Amino acid sequence: MNLSSLIQRLAKFGTSAQAKVLFFIFCLSLTIWVRKNGFDGYQFGQEIGNVSAALADGKGFSNVFDHDSGPTAWTPMFFTSIYGLIFKIFGTKSVYSYWALFFLRSLLLAITFHLATRIDYGTKINRYRFLLLPIFLVFGYFVVLKRGMDDVIFNIFLSMSLMYVISNLFTVGFDKTKLKLYLLALIIPLSNISFFIGLFCFILLTQLSFQLPRIPRGHALALIIVMVLSMSGWGIRNSYTLNQFIPFKSNLWFELYLSNVKDDDGILKFTNFREYHPLSNSAVKQEYKDLGEIEFMEKYRKEALDYLATGGFDFIGKAANRAFNIFIWTQFNINNVAPVDVDRLNEKDIEKLEDKKLILNQEWICIDLTKREFESQVAALDLIAPDQVRQDWGDKKKSNRKAKLKRNNLILGFLMSLLPTLAIIVCLVMNDIRRNPMFLLTLGLFLITIGPYLIISFHTRYQLFQMSFYVIFVFLALATLLDRFVPGYLSDKELQVTS
Repeated sequence: MNLSSLIQRLAKFGTSAQAKVLFFIFCLSLTIWVRKNGFDGYQFGQEIGNVSAALADGKGFSNVFDHDSGPTAWTPMFFTSIYGLIFKIFGTKSVYSYWALFFLRSLLLAITFHLATRIDYGTKINRYRFLLLPIFLVFGYFVVLKRGMDDVIFNIFLSMSLMYVISNLFTVGFDKTKLKLYLLALIIPLSNISFFIGLFCFILLTQLSFQLPRIPRGHALALIIVMVLSMSGWGIRNSYTLNQFIPFKSNLWFELYLSNVKDDDGILKFTNFREYHPLSNSAVKQEYKDLGEIEFMEKYRKEALDYLATGGFDFIGKAANRAFNIFIWTQFNINNVAPVDVDRLNEKDIEKLEDKKLILNQEWICIDLTKREFESQVAALDLIAPDQVRQDWGDKKKSNRKAKLKRNNLILGFLMSLLPTLAIIVCLVMNDIRRNPMFLLTLGLFLITIGPYLIISFHTRYQLFQMSFYVIFVFLALATLLDRFVPGYLSDKELQVTS
């Protein structure tokens, strides 16, 4: 078999129904293998799982941190409702719900792959859609399938759905796409504020640009009304239960505070969660319960605004560091807290280290310090056994350094930062693809989606939300390079098959 025949066979299989079924089976099989012993102690997405449990048990949107922590608007309404429905059918946080959620994740990832193969990328690029299968296998394995079940898959699925529906406007027109658009207009405002902004801007642009597919003015207005009413309905509920109109999520100011006021480089760390988050700090949880969600957030809103008013250059520096993590390199799954060897350290020394806020809940929360910085702080504590303290801290810091060089972390960091950036650059410099409508749409939606995280708060989980955009960038770049430098392997006949 020559190379031309091989590429033609791959092209036929890569977008076939059989490939999509096999992709789903791969996702489900790998999930079962990875999660087969993972139920004991599983947190079900923590906040989203807690609120969903309350919802399934008839207590409404509440109890985000405890069984009696009160009404909440901490989590997105749509994703939480799906979790709640699973709990209602299969049992609240039961082993059946555990597997139902992971089955749903495999199904959503397979549908996302299917949608990607149905997008029209243009005549030349369509013939290379078989490349989407290996790209999805790689991204899906490292980004989704090795993780627990949370809201990442919902955002990946919605972002691809948004691109698919908008691409249909270009190919089949508004009349055959309007029901899907109205469904997105209803769901997206309850799911992701960035997608809301992206869809809203696109609808407006269709009324201003002759190069975009036309949405009749009446329908454009109706779509915007549906979006506003959908978000307003959630806001009115929050006005009724929390005495404040909150159209999306309540914790914006809290995350801005954690990433900017309390973080030295603008990237949310495990240490920040340990010290300041109600999930992991019982004192902060009690404060949340005593004050209620709105008063609790008001405190952080004031501190965040004071910081923005006085710390302009510091904020710009942290935003620049977030941009570096987004576009150049970011570290994934690096836990910068480590357990203290309590048998190794003197009990009174541990108390002194806790008072100094070097240890919290028997965990080192200072392993990001340099050796000189740590030595300086320890020297002032008059410890009973300082050598043991230094040794335990040094061992944990060394382990953390090794974790950063683990293969999976390095691959994931490359897939979710540098590789998509290189793909975007390739697309921008090559005439074949630079003006491609699908590339411009994906780039615009990506920048709108990542923008709030770049400005407000950034955690590696938020980077995973962008997988659908990254898959499209990498695919477009590879397809363009293949068509430029290895042309002629797919004839117009094969093109018709793969389209």
